[in-house]
Amino acid sequence: MTGTITDPSSHVIANASIEVKNKETGIVFPGKTNASGVYSIQFLPIGDYTLTVAATGFKQAAIDTFHLVGGQDARFDVVLDVGSVNEVVTVSTLPPVINTQDSTLSTTFSAGMISQLPLVSDNVMTLGLLTPGAIQPTPSGYDNISHPGGFSNPSFNVNGNREQANNFTLDGLDINDAIDNWMAYTPSRNSLQEYRMVTGNNTAEYGNANGGQVVMTTKSGTNQFHGETFFQFQNTLMNANAWAAKHNTPVVTRQPLNRAYFGGTLGGPIRRDKLFFFVDYRGVRQHQTTESFGYQPDPAIGGNPNLDMTGQAGLKGTGMAYDPITLQNYPVTNPAAQFLLEHPELFPACNLRSSPNGPCITNSSGDNYEGLVRNGTTINQGDVKLDWKTTERDIVSGRYTQVDNRSATTKILIPIDTPVNGSYPYHGFVVNWTHTFSSNIVNEARIGFSRTRYTNYPDDITGLIGTNGNKDLGIPGPTQVFPGMPSISLSGISPLNASWGAGGGGKATDGVVNAFTYGDKVEWLIGKHSLKFGAQAIRYQENRYYSGNTGPIGSWTFSGNSTNTTLSTGSAWSDFLVDKASAFAIGNSAGRWGMRQWRPAIFFQDDYKLRPDLTVNLGMRWEYDQPMYEVNNRQSNINPWTGAISFAGQNGVSRSLVHAFWGGFMPRVGFAYAPERLENRFVVRGGYAITNFMEGLGANQRMTQNPFFVYSASQTAVATPLAMTNGYPAVTAITPANIAGNLIGWDPNIKPALVQQFDLILAYQLNRSMGLQVGYVGQDGHHLANLLGLNQANCSTISLTPGATPCDSPLANILPAMANHNVQYTESEGVMNYNALQATLTQHATHDLDFIFNYTYSKAMTDSPGYYGSSGVLGSANAYPQDSNNLAGDYGPSYFDATHIISFAVTYTLPIGRGKLIGKNFNGFEDSLLGGWKASLSGNWHTGFPQTVFSNRYYLVNGTAGNNVVRANQYRPLKIRHRSFANWLGTDPSAAPMASYVTTPMSCESKTIQVVTGTTNRFGMAGATSSSNATPTGTFTGSCPTNPNHITINPNAEYSSVKTLPTATNGHATTTNTIFTSNDNGTSAFGDELTTGFGTSRFGALRDPNFHTFDASASKDFAFSQNVILGFRADAYNVFNTVSWAPFNDNITSTNFGSITSTGTLTTERHLQLGLNLRF
Repeated sequence: MTGTITDPSSHVIANASIEVKNKETGIVFPGKTNASGVYSIQFLPIGDYTLTVAATGFKQAAIDTFHLVGGQDARFDVVLDVGSVNEVVTVSTLPPVINTQDSTLSTTFSAGMISQLPLVSDNVMTLGLLTPGAIQPTPSGYDNISHPGGFSNPSFNVNGNREQANNFTLDGLDINDAIDNWMAYTPSRNSLQEYRMVTGNNTAEYGNANGGQVVMTTKSGTNQFHGETFFQFQNTLMNANAWAAKHNTPVVTRQPLNRAYFGGTLGGPIRRDKLFFFVDYRGVRQHQTTESFGYQPDPAIGGNPNLDMTGQAGLKGTGMAYDPITLQNYPVTNPAAQFLLEHPELFPACNLRSSPNGPCITNSSGDNYEGLVRNGTTINQGDVKLDWKTTERDIVSGRYTQVDNRSATTKILIPIDTPVNGSYPYHGFVVNWTHTFSSNIVNEARIGFSRTRYTNYPDDITGLIGTNGNKDLGIPGPTQVFPGMPSISLSGISPLNASWGAGGGGKATDGVVNAFTYGDKVEWLIGKHSLKFGAQAIRYQENRYYSGNTGPIGSWTFSGNSTNTTLSTGSAWSDFLVDKASAFAIGNSAGRWGMRQWRPAIFFQDDYKLRPDLTVNLGMRWEYDQPMYEVNNRQSNINPWTGAISFAGQNGVSRSLVHAFWGGFMPRVGFAYAPERLENRFVVRGGYAITNFMEGLGANQRMTQNPFFVYSASQTAVATPLAMTNGYPAVTAITPANIAGNLIGWDPNIKPALVQQFDLILAYQLNRSMGLQVGYVGQDGHHLANLLGLNQANCSTISLTPGATPCDSPLANILPAMANHNVQYTESEGVMNYNALQATLTQHATHDLDFIFNYTYSKAMTDSPGYYGSSGVLGSANAYPQDSNNLAGDYGPSYFDATHIISFAVTYTLPIGRGKLIGKNFNGFEDSLLGGWKASLSGNWHTGFPQTVFSNRYYLVNGTAGNNVVRANQYRPLKIRHRSFANWLGTDPSAAPMASYVTTPMSCESKTIQVVTGTTNRFGMAGATSSSNATPTGTFTGSCPTNPNHITINPNAEYSSVKTLPTATNGHATTTNTIFTSNDNGTSAFGDELTTGFGTSRFGALRDPNFHTFDASASKDFAFSQNVILGFRADAYNVFNTVSWAPFNDNITSTNFGSITSTGTLTTERHLQLGLNLRF
């Protein structure tokens, strides 16, 4: 609180006594005005206060109850009347609703709104979407109650920044996962006194972020005992069915869901006016039992030369398999197959039968096995907080938090599966000490610690496997550390492939982030200057173990090409029975890395009262982001231009492998002009700030993940199949001379992202509780971390003539083993900018109505979506650019850009009941039945996200080949006419996809070759050939005609000749599967890119459908006495069961291009939650 005390003649009054009293705790915060008549009372806890001003020769002035929120600089200017100091004058003034002191942009939610609003899964993170400029592309993620980190508990994009650019604190304690930049754990809504989101132009004391600053404060005890107990639940019967499930044929039943929340809070005095306590507990239980299906052997059917899963001759390993090379039948020889077939308790037979003893039948999905899968989540979390006024000058506050969070699969479909079960505990404490040196100097010191752990380990829930999985299957290899069996993949039998080895292979993760928080801040009032200066430091310890994508138990793939009677694809099941694998892989199970880092900062802020109605804010913050180092130097870097590999701490190389950046200076400049004649009801605010922040970039992009430290072995069969009985080779570290995989590199000159923030805001306080704010908000960012594929080939990898040498990568001549691998290179050359008109209308608890309405009209642009891309939902943003040599070529709308965003939240106590507008004379029965109702509604609506048109035909360069990377060419404007979900881009010819093709079989060298003989739909196609089997065995001579059957070739196609196929090489026929199409048919807006260059269509040129969702809550209070209230509550998430549509098909080569064929994952179906709470 601050203000100026004057007499009726506007002369300042020095040495006036100021007394600010917390109404709930009785604690008094005294102060004095200085020679300029200015007072400042710092570090006031959130709550309701009174203000008393006294000076010799003047009457006392008192301002009754007003509420202060976190981070607020409330201004109360008081005029004292001449008279006796024993006389008290009550001053009528508007409580501060708008910010009149600085240029900070923030939104605050009180404990009342937090408890009353319908928050999905009681997740307080959803409050972030109720602030202007904030958006989340996948809000359905908030419904994941376990929140173990990563995408399971999404953050939000604030004012054009990435999700990873936010910062989260609780009572001043850092609660960030510094590896993936997510909130380490989710506080209980019942524990929070306030949730504040700072979205721009922070004062100098705020740092460690470029996006939003989420500042949360837990509740404290008061002079009165207060508490509550609560129980809420959801179940399947109360939930709606998903739209896609209802419109499926046959209708799919609702997904099972049983979830319960329970707990309580208690707070009160240990010693009145001195020592207070607050404790809370929250428990969550969720159980889901779902019907699942798979495909298993049938012992009732015998005799089939291919011995596939519909013809296997018994479960004792007695069947026969056919080998077309030797033209012989062979018995089941794979020990792994024999073991599984002889242990039905591990590997059961199919169970969907037409009759009890009849053969198995398949359902509409081709499955013949049915079973139940059961998953559960258990959460226990709580806080203990003490607030102690130790002396008249000292207040100490301390909190301890503990979370036990577990997610587990307790029943599986096939017993050989080994689910990966998780545990995500959190521990944290913080102590804040406020000491008043004098009425003008106050100091706040802080120390804290938080520990976040994230573990996922294989769990042998049946107790039938243990750590002998490979041994039981007859697979030699290293000593098995984790329980389970290898992952066994059978191509072409997708149900079987999906059920075997789910979580198998021993894949495990164990991560720990320790964060030590230190800070000290002094606030000093000198004349018209309110100074803040201090220092902060965070020490991060990041420890991580990851077994690798293949896992230390390994994986095996059976393709079906080794046991087939014709040149068509054979049976992968037969391959498995006779032990003829096409590939294997295994990772290492040893090795844990630990990274360390300091993030210190110093800051200075001067809020200068240049005039009574004009405050100028001047600040400077300096932050140092120490380059991360590994405790045992287990990391390496690569120079992608020379191929030189450097190891941490060797040959004069630093332990971090990158250079320190010392230029983290962040000026803060702002002003707030509130004309005196308008009595603080109107303010013009503006400011400019610079923020620096370095993302964690995730564990997999750290240089600790290079193959010299995290290694694996893999092999793909060429001519001779692989055998499980031969086992795995030794998994050992590699050297630069025998690199066999992708490398990770960082630019040695990498630096934190720098974002310039600026705003100009107009705010007006409409009445005692309502405020309107409208203004411009802009941001301009540079040095954003971005990823490149720096072993990118400089030409197309498609060979245009038979036998041509494929394009080499830049490192091929330096490191020959790297010719077909990538360098995943991190640098800091990304840019972003954001420009927006933002408007907010708020009302705070007047006439039983609280609300906030936000509107944002904005444009967010970038050339790099960041390491996490588009969270795997939109499909329009990949972490890598199309062309790693031209990052600017990917400049376009950010994947989360939405032109119009509306969000709102309303809580309303209906004016019905005794003493209310309606029913003020109700009797007790009428009041208990009709009175005490409250309603809440929140919602989000925004226009569609950007979508890019892609192609995967030609220019697939080394290291970046794949969907959603290479863009199509745009040849002419797209005209959208007659839009529908089936034709989201309309029915105009310019929206047409590429043509489908027609092939005709012909005989060539004793093989069947499919030759393109025509096209369907809109335009012609160049001739091409494709074989039904790419690698047949046998001896062939000669070659087929260049253009068999004399196919007519489209002269407009880029390729006007057909390859000579096949050719005989070393006794084996080689073929191609490449199909060439016409790039431009003269009418379509989009077509394939040329082989001579990347696609020209703009990034994010088109838009997906709009999105909206609404949540509602209704509650009823039953008063047993004045202090004991029983509450009933009903919450409906996605109350109107809104459908969120998936993005349109963005691949120009697909026949479904431009169509929306499924619902999306932006929302869940409607969930109804009922609950009771008892408050006292």
